[in-house]
Amino acid sequence: MRFHLRLMLLPLIILPWIGCKTMTSTAGPPPAPGRVATTLPASAPTTTYKLKKVTEVEGISEYRLKNGLRVLLFPDPSKPTITVAITYLVGSRHEGYGETGMAHLLEHMLFKGSSRHRDIPKELTAHGARPNGTTWVDRTNYFETFAATDENLRWALDLEADRMVSSFVAQKDLEICEKALMDFLATKKNAFPRFFFLSVDDLLDILSNGDKPQKINQAGHVAKIFQAAEMFKMKEYDDHNQMPDVIGIIACVGKEIFDFHDPLPLKGKVEIYMQFIIDHIIE
Repeated sequence: MRFHLRLMLLPLIILPWIGCKTMTSTAGPPPAPGRVATTLPASAPTTTYKLKKVTEVEGISEYRLKNGLRVLLFPDPSKPTITVAITYLVGSRHEGYGETGMAHLLEHMLFKGSSRHRDIPKELTAHGARPNGTTWVDRTNYFETFAATDENLRWALDLEADRMVSSFVAQKDLEICEKALMDFLATKKNAFPRFFFLSVDDLLDILSNGDKPQKINQAGHVAKIFQAAEMFKMKEYDDHNQMPDVIGIIACVGKEIFDFHDPLPLKGKVEIYMQFIIDHIIE
């Protein structure tokens, strides 16, 4: 996996109870301005971090640590909960050929435990947290919302800090994920038998770009699927949200173009519209 973990990290730490005078603290006296003190579990070092304030916009304050990590604080005294969220600026666009799905897989692996938090799902339940994680093109994030107590906040911050650097990525868990992936690909091959003749890397690339047939076209996958065909001839629309239509086939030999009588819409799952094209050619 070729992720560039020189990450710019963007933790969004939302502390709705700041300013609520009825809140008591077990962390000792408040830290000096510009510093944040946290009391961590016995197995973790207790450290005071120096924060540099960058800006404040509409009640949201941004701070930065020496290592480049950015912290956003958004106090809301009206809320009885805290949300701790951390965003890593890495996603599916960092995947190379043959690495399709690795960003999403890594997101799931970071729930498998870390050196100080060996059973993360159990801890999330014990603290009454509502957690989730998501992956997108250019970011991966994790967040949990829980009752606003000092204990819960210290636990959540330590959880995110520990799994940032000490997550378990065990071979046994990867093998389970690999089997699930192979089972998924088998269903796609049964739905569209020509997928049986593709490599796993090619098939993953096709499936992950099912809603972007232009990429399937440009990557040369059409020739692998249809043998005598090199590319689809497509009709694209000004509305980028509208899928293109296939209006013909460009042959490998002589670059001949075979136009269809009617445009074929590329709708639904990729294996379905691929089969639809084959059925149309046979007819």
